[in-house]
Amino acid sequence: MTNEIKAQVCEGDLGAPIATAGTDFGSGTTTFGNPLGSSTNYNFVRGTPEDGSYTIVKSTANLNNGWHQNIINHTNDPNGYMMVVNASYTPGIFYQTTVTGLCPNVTYEFAAWVINILNKSGNNPSIKFTIQNNGQTIDEFSTGDIPRHAVTKWEQYGKTFKTPPNVGIITLIMTNENPGGDGNDLALDDITFRACGPKISPVIVNTSSSDINICEGKSETINLAAVVSQVYADPAYQWQINTGSGWSDLTSIDAQTTRLTIKYTNAKAGIYAYQLLVAENANIASPNCRIASSPLTVRVDAKADAGLDKQVHFGKSVKLGGLIHNNNATYHWSPETGLDDPRKLNPIASPTQDITYTLTVQSACGITTDDVFVKVYPKIEIPNTFTPNADGTNDNWHIPALEAFPKHTIKIVNRNGLTVFNNKGSYKPWDGKFNQKDVPVGTYYYTIYLNEDFDTLSGWVFVVR
Repeated sequence: MTNEIKAQVCEGDLGAPIATAGTDFGSGTTTFGNPLGSSTNYNFVRGTPEDGSYTIVKSTANLNNGWHQNIINHTNDPNGYMMVVNASYTPGIFYQTTVTGLCPNVTYEFAAWVINILNKSGNNPSIKFTIQNNGQTIDEFSTGDIPRHAVTKWEQYGKTFKTPPNVGIITLIMTNENPGGDGNDLALDDITFRACGPKISPVIVNTSSSDINICEGKSETINLAAVVSQVYADPAYQWQINTGSGWSDLTSIDAQTTRLTIKYTNAKAGIYAYQLLVAENANIASPNCRIASSPLTVRVDAKADAGLDKQVHFGKSVKLGGLIHNNNATYHWSPETGLDDPRKLNPIASPTQDITYTLTVQSACGITTDDVFVKVYPKIEIPNTFTPNADGTNDNWHIPALEAFPKHTIKIVNRNGLTVFNNKGSYKPWDGKFNQKDVPVGTYYYTIYLNEDFDTLSGWVFVVR
């Protein structure tokens, strides 16, 4: 066994992860994600992996509790997946992919987040990172034994290397180096491959923050600057902006320098992020071959926004959709009736009747307010049995709360799927008849559409005579 070697990752700034060269294993609502296919020679299972197998899963909680720590993915995303591996007795490929569109003589970082998921003694995992071109190894790196820890501790391991001249295609491989059997269980997440370059230190001039606020409707001039360490022989620069729909190049005269002047005239509300791209001059237009600074953010303070009107059943709760762009503002809701915390931007509201809440926001730009209306519908109580025998008691399947839903639709079918009752709009209880004849004793199945604000209800009702 070998000692653990700490990550040899990029010491400068990085470019955006190259999508085709790595994976975060995705996210979803199901317990297990999709297999990797040809990216590994391990067998995929939807459950606890045995030696030589893996799964894509949100949590190890339902896997081998005798061996595995209870962990979730590296970013703590409740819907995010990770790769959980029970390593084989012999070396095998955890992950492999081929990357195209690279630039020669550029430094890249090949890295992954890894955790030893054993909760007791056993063989520790060890991973080899290999970079190849046409089957020839360009560079490689071994983690050595990855130790287990008493608490959950993801570690990033990786390798920086420079592409040789005239090489634009490489293959990335992660392989098992230790025997399986008694241990060697691990999880992988956020496998990345991206350009590595100089350190970029961006600033908003005359501030000590990377985040600044200005007022909606005002005219302001803001200066950005960046100090770039000396790494590239012939560096080139490109400022970009992101207003929420992705990064795009700026085209002003100074957008290809390390300093940028931004002029806001009648500033529109929103969040404006800026970053500086840096690369060798020949590579600045190649997304796979350039690096990016951390973002600088300009927040144009908007009027208070209480969000869309809400609907809720009596006895239930709903989250209010307050929104502000100024991270230095104070705010509160009124009235406080039914709110879990009136000083939260998105409080939970549990009103007992229709109510209008007002969001008041105070900042250096002044005080503004906005209202949101919460409609409280009566609680829906659906009986599961009734006795339509004309004795004057419980003769109808009656749901009084539906009178508050003028768009409602009721559909009832028998076990063969035949519709025996259909009502739309004006509320009418079911009297247990179909075509003016009593339906047989038995179980019937309903769906109830209330309106566009609520999920369709479904269930069963038993007819007794």
